[in-house]
Amino acid sequence: MKKSKKGNSRKFNFTFLLAGIVIILIAILAILLGFNHLNKSNDTNHDRIVEQSKNKNKNQDEVSKSDKKPKLIDNTTLQKTIDSAASIDRDHYTDDSLEVLDQAIANAQAVIQNGGNQQEINDANMALINSIISLENK
Repeated sequence: MKKSKKGNSRKFNFTFLLAGIVIILIAILAILLGFNHLNKSNDTNHDRIVEQSKNKNKNQDEVSKSDKKPKLIDNTTLQKTIDSAASIDRDHYTDDSLEVLDQAIANAQAVIQNGGNQQEINDANMALINSIISLENK
C-alpha cells in the first residue's frame, strides 16, 4: 500500500510541476504577444511623425517603403516548449496522447526549420502546449 501511495504522490507532484511549467510558458507567451502589440503601436506613431517631417513632394509610397523596418521573429519560447515537451517522462502517459504530443513536437520543429512567421510560431507553440496539457495518465 505504501509503495502505491508514494507512486501516486510522485504522479501528483509531477502533474503539478508540469501544470506550473505550462502556466509559466503561457504567461511568457502572453507577455511576448503584449510587447509585440506595444511595438506595433510605437512603430505606427513613429512612422506618422517621420512621414509628416518628410518633404511633401516625395511620393508617399516611396516614403512608406523606406521607413519599414524588418520584423524580428522570436522562436525562443517555442524552442523552450519543444525542449520541455521532449523531456517529459513518457512512461506515465498513454500511447495515444504521446502520439499527439510527438506530432505537435514535429510540427513545431518544422515551423522553426522552415523559418515560419511569428504567427505560425505562436500557433505551433500553443498547439504544443495544448498537447502537453492533454497528456493522459496510464
